[in-house]
Amino acid sequence: MVINKDSIVASYTKNGTTKTFKLAPYLTKANFGFNKEWDADAGRNLAKSVVGSFDIFPKIICYFKPLNKEELDELSPLFNSSIQSFTYYDPELQRLNTMNTYTGNWAYDCMKVQLAEPFNLSFIARDRRV
Repeated sequence: MVINKDSIVASYTKNGTTKTFKLAPYLTKANFGFNKEWDADAGRNLAKSVVGSFDIFPKIICYFKPLNKEELDELSPLFNSSIQSFTYYDPELQRLNTMNTYTGNWAYDCMKVQLAEPFNLSFIARDRRV
């Protein structure tokens, strides 16, 4: 959930320098997914009941507004970095939560000079939610 302009923040580190972005001003919407991944102990018992436990791996899909050249130049290193730190509001935890993520592939259409059309990008948890 976007609770304020500081509730979606992403950063990356390159050559020892960390760059942080408050993403809310660039977004038209965000989709918050809480994907369940069953642990190795999961399965069915003799009574055919599902047993075991699972962990939550958040996936946030950010829908970006049209970005101009300067905005895209600034954000693209974040999108292309191999690991990001991503902070979001988690309704179950009832607090801001920070996770390490990787991003899905991204692409944009350009129909006007120096203006990228709206696009989306997934930030996917590298580890289970803590």
